[in-house]
Amino acid sequence: MKLSNFKAKSQATVELKNPLTFDTLLSDAGEPITLSIHGKASEKYRKHELSQTNSLIAKMDSKVKNKQTAEKLLSERVEFMANMSIGIEGFTLDDGKAINTKEAFLEIYSDSDYFWLLEQAETAFQDNSNFFKP
Repeated sequence: MKLSNFKAKSQATVELKNPLTFDTLLSDAGEPITLSIHGKASEKYRKHELSQTNSLIAKMDSKVKNKQTAEKLLSERVEFMANMSIGIEGFTLDDGKAINTKEAFLEIYSDSDYFWLLEQAETAFQDNSNFFKP
């Protein structure tokens, strides 16, 4: 068997689930609402990881003590998923704008009313099988 049969894709698209029923969310047109994200095999993820690691090394090397807070951890979590998110098909922001920019993802992932979207994005990102599907 060839190793290349198990080469990870850099992006994945997953169907979003209704947070009440866990059924696939459907758009007004009856199509599944989907989230596209960058994965661990993507250049975007690698750049982010290198940046985070370099930042951590610099903090450890400095004499300045870095105080971590719950707010800072949440902010980093939101920022990471906003960076990894590509777009949502089937949903728009209330002003009608598409959800396909980092700014749009920061807006919705930061809003505690939509915590379930952040959680579904994180779950999709962590599920490696999403990046091996045909």
